[in-house]
Amino acid sequence: MHKLKLLSFSVNLKLLVNLNLPNLITGVRVVAAPVVVYGIYNSHPYLAFWIFFIAGLTDWLDGFTARYYNQESILGQLFDPLADKFLIITVTIALMVSHRMPVWLSVAIIGRDVLLLAGSGLVWLYHLPINLKPLVIGKVSTFLQIFLCLFLLGLEILVAPPALAKSFLAVLFYATLTATTFSGLAYAKVFCCSLRKP
Repeated sequence: MHKLKLLSFSVNLKLLVNLNLPNLITGVRVVAAPVVVYGIYNSHPYLAFWIFFIAGLTDWLDGFTARYYNQESILGQLFDPLADKFLIITVTIALMVSHRMPVWLSVAIIGRDVLLLAGSGLVWLYHLPINLKPLVIGKVSTFLQIFLCLFLLGLEILVAPPALAKSFLAVLFYATLTATTFSGLAYAKVFCCSLRKP
């Protein structure tokens, strides 16, 4: 019994060590996602916008904090993209269901992220010789997806959005689709090329 308590304390201590400031900042995105969805479905546009805005800032802040305080960790490298995808997929589904984001774009965003998660899971499960470092096109895609969601939430705050905003939104739709498609193909290429290596 004493050994069991000691083991439990050791596990909890390791978790606390891994839960450094950057990882806690990353966790904000996980907590923020259901709050944004609540704001979307319950007509609280200001709540949805500002919570998503803060969550979007943490995508930059956690990486900066990890580098500044030299607290980069394996847990952080895994947790950061998972938190990104959880936030983006959750909010994208909510915006699609509420008819604020086109189905074709929502399916592209969700499909790309689900395939990346499945691929990363296979790499981890079977210890495949693949180095899944973030690609530049992947970062551009994530930025555009977050910006698009924020822009759509921002439009809900405006009583009468200007015509220019609607024109910009159309451009943003296709820019996000293009980046999402190319990033998906780029990661698929990395995956396939790595599997061909002896």
